[in-house]
Amino acid sequence: MAEIRDTLHIAPIMRFVVEFSTWIWLLLLGIESIGISLLSSHDRKIFPSWVYLILLGLSLFLLSQFNFPGDKKPHGKMVQGWQRILVEIFSATLGIFAAWVIFGLFGAILQAMISILSFFLDRERWKWFLGIRKEPPIFVLALGNYPPR
Repeated sequence: MAEIRDTLHIAPIMRFVVEFSTWIWLLLLGIESIGISLLSSHDRKIFPSWVYLILLGLSLFLLSQFNFPGDKKPHGKMVQGWQRILVEIFSATLGIFAAWVIFGLFGAILQAMISILSFFLDRERWKWFLGIRKEPPIFVLALGNYPPR
């Protein structure tokens, strides 16, 4: 079985960075669009604040609804691996959009690069989700997020 030293893998860390940055950008957009400027003085009111806050809530809700064999949730129906992948892509796309609104093209490119790097590093987990790979990646086993055989 995997030891504690094997649990530090870059793929789950990058996935967390993508999801967390998406939530932070959407929260900042929601706050800024009601008139409280946290980042700069120019206006970013592309949509009303409730749109950004709904997108933030939707992103959090979708990610909280996962019940894949590796999640160990005692309730709820299981989602298919491809559904989980689509939600992760949706969350990353929201992050790219929000970074574009806040930071412009540079922010969108940076967020897109982080998202693509995360997807690339997570390709073994995605293969497992899609049934291409029979065993979960070592970091899933090491973190205890998969029932032992």
